[in-house]
Amino acid sequence: MRSLARIDFLGRVHRRGLGTALLLVGTVLLGWQVWQTWQEFAMLERERAGLAALTRQARPSAAEMSPLDRRRHAQLDALARYLAAPWHELLAVFEQRAPGQAVLQRIEQDAQTGTVRLTARARHAEAMVQYVTLLERDPRVSSVLLHQHESDGELPGSPLVFQLSAAWKGGGSLAAPYATAASAPEKTRP
Repeated sequence: MRSLARIDFLGRVHRRGLGTALLLVGTVLLGWQVWQTWQEFAMLERERAGLAALTRQARPSAAEMSPLDRRRHAQLDALARYLAAPWHELLAVFEQRAPGQAVLQRIEQDAQTGTVRLTARARHAEAMVQYVTLLERDPRVSSVLLHQHESDGELPGSPLVFQLSAAWKGGGSLAAPYATAASAPEKTRP
């Protein structure tokens, strides 16, 4: 049998140079792609930093209040609580008791505690007791407490001036939502 001869048209040409060149081109292309990716990440980080700066500028922080500003703020909150009190109903409750026998002279409200302090004048001790008793029975007030009473003159039968306090439970709230806001600046004062 005949053996087939091997025909080699190129001969033994070493192809290492071509492989090395292809490897070098692939490495350069990969390096260029890595560099491009790194550039894009750097640009993304710069954009994020710029966006964060714009966000901080868009929401300015509250300015620090001076002690004078805090005191004014507390005074305005106290005034708002005073004006928000249900004065019509408060006066109706306290003035309708024992008409002609006891006269309301002064009323002060404390919005933080929800209490009312009264100064009144009565013709005699029985009228004062009747006034306090009628207030105790009213469902809109509680904890009625007589603090002080004294004669208005030196003659017997002079009217009595008395002071009492009561907690308000009626319609409107004396403890307005401003109560906590006004006390906060006072606590932060040095």
